[in-house]
Amino acid sequence: MRKLLPVLIAAIVTWPTFGVASPQKDAVLRFYELREKTLDQRGTTQDVDKLLSLLTDEARYEHPVASVVMTKAQARSGMLAHLREGRDARYMLRRAHFMNDFAVVEFLLEYTLEDKRISRAGVALFEFSGDKISRVAEY
Repeated sequence: MRKLLPVLIAAIVTWPTFGVASPQKDAVLRFYELREKTLDQRGTTQDVDKLLSLLTDEARYEHPVASVVMTKAQARSGMLAHLREGRDARYMLRRAHFMNDFAVVEFLLEYTLEDKRISRAGVALFEFSGDKISRVAEY
């Protein structure tokens, strides 16, 4: 984590925004569109499967701050457990930096859970294998 922090800081300081389309950018945008939907009342099991189709078979979904590393199958179980848990879910992507096989995305997630408004800002790292996501780490 300590080795990764300077990379994250450097990426944020030199941040460009979403610009020219690419398969990786399309995958990230679709990932958040579907993730938002799955947290909301409008989400379906098919939305979870569509989201996971953006990932390679060997993909990992991580929450390093909580020491959680999930396989694709474990991520599916987790997403299904939280399916439709809130309402009015919205991801706002603030800034992003894309390289050939790597992206850093700053996001804000807002939704209502049990009549309480949740607002969570974070940074996610995406790694790609071709056009597919091979790793997501959300901080």
